Amino acid sequence: MESLLDMLKAFESKISILSASLNIKIEFSLKLMVHYGAFTKYQLKNYSKLYGSTIVEAHKLLKNKYAEHPCCILLSNSFLKSSQTPMSEITANSKVFPEIGAILYI
Repeated sequence: MESLLDMLKAFESKISILSASLNIKIEFSLKLMVHYGAFTKYQLKNYSKLYGSTIVEAHKLLKNKYAEHPCCILLSNSFLKSSQTPMSEITANSKVFPEIGAILYI
């Protein structure tokens, strides 16, 4: 989790530097997704697409109305199970969805 927060800090730092150098307010946010699982990729000329149940689970997390918060970390059930992350590590500032995973608001 610490490395994810480090990435967020680096992102915010770059946005701050750009805002200052351009003298405008830049309103970007970052959503981090942590997911685990197998998927398949197919290629048709210059077009490639990923598919599989892992991709469906990831899309459910991204399309969830609770993921509309500007900055958040999306943790899929696949990741939580594979990493054996105890739910006690999920902070109070989060929302747990048993069917898809958890969203940590940061």
